[in-house]
Amino acid sequence: MLSNNDGCVFSRSNEAKALGIPMGAPLFKYRKLMDENNIHCFSAKFELYNFKSQQVLQEVESYVTDYEVYSIDEVFF
Repeated sequence: MLSNNDGCVFSRSNEAKALGIPMGAPLFKYRKLMDENNIHCFSAKFELYNFKSQQVLQEVESYVTDYEVYSIDEVFF
């Protein structure tokens, strides 16, 4: 998975890790290695992720009143 504007790698498969592609790597430095090893890149869809996060939070709110949102993908109740 790539960061906003597809600039950096922020999530990697085990195969990409095995090739030595580090977290936060600038894509342009590793594009050739990825192409040579059939590693596919995907753009992050942060708007969709936030939308889904809000849907989950609405579901949580329908069951409990005491909860704490810790991050976009974590809530404690």
